[in-house]
Amino acid sequence: MTYKDVIEYSKKLNSGEVGISDLLRQFDAVVADEKAIKESLDKLTIPELTKYTAKDPRNKKADYVRKVYNNLLFTFYVKEGMISYSPFSGQTFAGEMAKAIKSQTQADIDKYLADRAERKAKREAALSDPQTIDDFRLFVQVKGTEALTPQLKARYDALIAKKTFDEQAQRDERQRTVQKADLEGASMTLKKTVHTKKGTDLWVVTLGARISTEAYRDLNSKAKRLGGWYSSYSSGGAVPGFQFTTEQAATQFMQLQEGSVVKPSAAETRAQTAAEKLHAMADRWEQEGREKLTRDRKDNTARRARMAQKAEDDAERMIMNAAVMRKVADALEKGQIKYLSKVTSWAQISDLMAIQREAMYSRWRTDNVPTSERVAEPEKDIEQVKFPFPWMWREEWAKTAEGIEKERGYSLLANRMKKVLRASTKEILYFTSPITVDDLKKILVSNYWAKERKYRTWEQDKVKTYDRLLAMGITNVQTLRTALRELAEIRKGVSALTPEEQKDRELKDAERKFIGRKESGFFPTPKELAADVVEKAKISAGMSILEPSAGIGHLADVIADEHPDVDIDVAEAFYDMRQLLEKKGYTVVGDDTLSLTGKQYDRIIMNPPFEKGADIQHVMYCFNLLKPGGRLVAIMADNKDGQGADKEAFRQFVEKYGYSEKNPEGSFKSAFRPTGVNTITVVLDMPDKKPAPEPTPDRLRMAKAKAAAAAARIRILKLKEQ
Repeated sequence: MTYKDVIEYSKKLNSGEVGISDLLRQFDAVVADEKAIKESLDKLTIPELTKYTAKDPRNKKADYVRKVYNNLLFTFYVKEGMISYSPFSGQTFAGEMAKAIKSQTQADIDKYLADRAERKAKREAALSDPQTIDDFRLFVQVKGTEALTPQLKARYDALIAKKTFDEQAQRDERQRTVQKADLEGASMTLKKTVHTKKGTDLWVVTLGARISTEAYRDLNSKAKRLGGWYSSYSSGGAVPGFQFTTEQAATQFMQLQEGSVVKPSAAETRAQTAAEKLHAMADRWEQEGREKLTRDRKDNTARRARMAQKAEDDAERMIMNAAVMRKVADALEKGQIKYLSKVTSWAQISDLMAIQREAMYSRWRTDNVPTSERVAEPEKDIEQVKFPFPWMWREEWAKTAEGIEKERGYSLLANRMKKVLRASTKEILYFTSPITVDDLKKILVSNYWAKERKYRTWEQDKVKTYDRLLAMGITNVQTLRTALRELAEIRKGVSALTPEEQKDRELKDAERKFIGRKESGFFPTPKELAADVVEKAKISAGMSILEPSAGIGHLADVIADEHPDVDIDVAEAFYDMRQLLEKKGYTVVGDDTLSLTGKQYDRIIMNPPFEKGADIQHVMYCFNLLKPGGRLVAIMADNKDGQGADKEAFRQFVEKYGYSEKNPEGSFKSAFRPTGVNTITVVLDMPDKKPAPEPTPDRLRMAKAKAAAAAARIRILKLKEQ
């Protein structure tokens, strides 16, 4: 028989193919063939033998052979527990094992197989859907971390986080527990009095008899843990004894004569205080943010637009942070959060958000995410999070160790720093233990650091972040990720702006893209002038309005603000400007003002292009789009008093249907696209009985040309007839 035969038999035993009688018979055979089995084992190398027993550098090959043989014998033992054996009992291990194995029954085998089947089922369940920390450890051991789905990773993080917080709670309760005091038979009496200097209430516990010095020290220590102290002062009516500022603390102190007491947890009080503080800060930030967001800003140049947009982005971020802060404060008050329950300041929330943001950037870099597709995906980002241990470049650490060694009182610290260098060859040194972090803190407040690195603060910032995480009870990466998931749930649906405000902001940002753009005829109307023009139009509810050559719709915007109950059509030549007008909700009816036909309007309000007299052509063409009794108000170049047939005809046209007036000089200097051109406002009213269409200058020229061509054709015909 060889060792392989024993291994094959053990497989049959585990599969339920062996009964008790067969097991005992086979065991006797293995004992009888000990020599042959050991000889087969002796043919194996030591590395091969260590597959069947623990590796021990002190063992020789013969020791390994003996241990493996004993392990083979042990496969026949199906009871729970170990076989007790003492080398001083006069019995051999094989003899004790034979006695234990031969005492087994069929019931032991049946129980062994049932237990094995149960363990197998648990193992399979752990490998398919792990539920406990041990399940996850087995899962990772067998399948590796890459087999964990995002859901499983989140579940594992939550299990570790729960264990961490539960341990912290147990430790906190132990620290809050004050053990029973030995009063050596003395009684306690509670008296209420007043502090002789401060005038505040005091509760004093006095003893009915003297106690030993050792008992007094123990009692005084317990009083201090409960917030009290001992005072022997008796002048001015003061009562000597153990002093307490609250009746609750004094009563708890008196209960020590009966048994242990647990101090009230500061967690609830701390959460309430933190919630109040966060609420107050959120209110202040939101008010300040909204004031900044709605503040009037000049943005008529590219530089001013960038500055205005940055200021508004900052204001929006402040409002968003205020909203997040308020939701955290609400959850703290209601006890709805666990892993953020120790948050006491905005700095801690900000640290968590910064950690998640850094993980998002890391994911973009790692996954080579295209710039156009770079968006926050909280669950994926949180998976990338690493615990932000303080760190320093190796070269920097070595240089600091060399420099700080020369400072008085830092020699031991310098030695520990050198020990860190010897223990690691990595270029970046992460400080993961409290001792090394404390050493780093000492370095950062040393005179050497102040002199050599006075302009650098990122090391201090990393230490502060680390300390703030520990203050929240976040001590490992699993707890950090779980806290971030809790914060992500809180942040879900949080918005700095209402949908209407968001739309206005998007439109404003879209408008600013046109600042500095130099297109022919593109000079958007300033707000003040636009308001004056709209006022002159005398708009009433239900009217149809047209703004031709609308640009980015500044005139239409004023109309929509002041008269929300009218229909506004616009026309614009440039495609991207038409897109913006559509986003604003206006109906785009064309891309060429001089091609508009069909629909007629109650009011036409316009700021047409001025170049080469185009404003005259546009105004006279659009006048024909008015309904009877309609009105057109136009901003035009202040050059209509000059010479020329077109200008003369236009002056007569204005005198016939309306009037014009000069606008203040420099009206367009504060415009979206500034210009020094002076302007006039022309107001034209269509008669109730609409006359024949007024010819535009182009139409007059075309009519003259057609007449001349007709006269020429007539002369040619006459010549042919002759």
